[in-house]
Amino acid sequence: MSFITITPTSIPFTKNSLYLNDKTDKDLLIMNGEYYASASSQLSDKYQPYNVFNGTTKKPWISARSKSFNYTRDPYDNKHRISKYVGGGDGDTHWHTKVGHINVEGEWLQITLPNPIILIQYSILTYSSPKYENGRNFPKVFFVLGSNDETTWHVVDQQSLQSMPEDVSSPVEFKVYSSNKFKTFRFIFHQLFSGSAVSISQINMFGSNRIVVNKEPFSTLGNTIISPSNLRNMSIPNTDYTPYNKYEDLYTTTSKTIETFDTTTGNINISQDLNTYGNIYNELTTNTKYVNEYTGNYRSDKNLSYKDGIEGDSRTLLIQQNNMFLLATITVAILTLGAIVLSK
Repeated sequence: MSFITITPTSIPFTKNSLYLNDKTDKDLLIMNGEYYASASSQLSDKYQPYNVFNGTTKKPWISARSKSFNYTRDPYDNKHRISKYVGGGDGDTHWHTKVGHINVEGEWLQITLPNPIILIQYSILTYSSPKYENGRNFPKVFFVLGSNDETTWHVVDQQSLQSMPEDVSSPVEFKVYSSNKFKTFRFIFHQLFSGSAVSISQINMFGSNRIVVNKEPFSTLGNTIISPSNLRNMSIPNTDYTPYNKYEDLYTTTSKTIETFDTTTGNINISQDLNTYGNIYNELTTNTKYVNEYTGNYRSDKNLSYKDGIEGDSRTLLIQQNNMFLLATITVAILTLGAIVLSK
């Protein structure tokens, strides 16, 4: 299944709203309509939210700093980079987004799409400028939320990076493990690796209008969130376990390989040895041969199949049971007759 490019859009934004009507492919018709970009704040009119969704590095989105956008403080603490003064130190603009019973704090950037879609993957490219740490003010703790009414928010993805990405000169990719469709996606930047403001050049997004399943050790599906204070100190290892997910791809009949086994272990080839001592492997993998039965039951023409062997053993057991019953009956009759003779 091919992914749908959500951003950058086929026609660049020139302002925060954009209307597209250039999609003719039936799978892309959902991308026709109005797009709207917005943010918690911006440094100036030059650094508008829509810049991020054009796929270029010419202009970034930069959140407000001290003495801009009515901010009296920088939104991120220069010492700890945690959003202690998110909203510029003013309680009226202290940015937080409520997810369930938890307030997620941080400057945010969002895009509203024409129709709901499943987010599968996204990438972030920070602004490369000496004034903004040459891109090294990459977000350390951040969230991607989804909503269909911009009131009730659900966690789509959450990241707590333990170290700076090795290459911040190229977009850093993140896979998403959610099967829910949303119309609005909000990126909340809770903590930075360095710097006192968020500066993003690109957020490229890819999705699908069909349910797909990605491999992931753990995922957040729905309205569950890990507390930001715990998430900052949390390391989630990347294993290759796949969680149970009832949402398989409902739109394809293509069979899936659940697991591929390596049949060679050390100097033993499992598949070869199984076929040497019995053709079990062929039966399991091709279902074209009998599993021969080696219990000592033979027919004149060939070895019994497993099925024939079981049936033969069952018949033999039944005959033996009948013989035992007959022998027991005769024995009882003899004992009874003997008892009568002795009594006389």
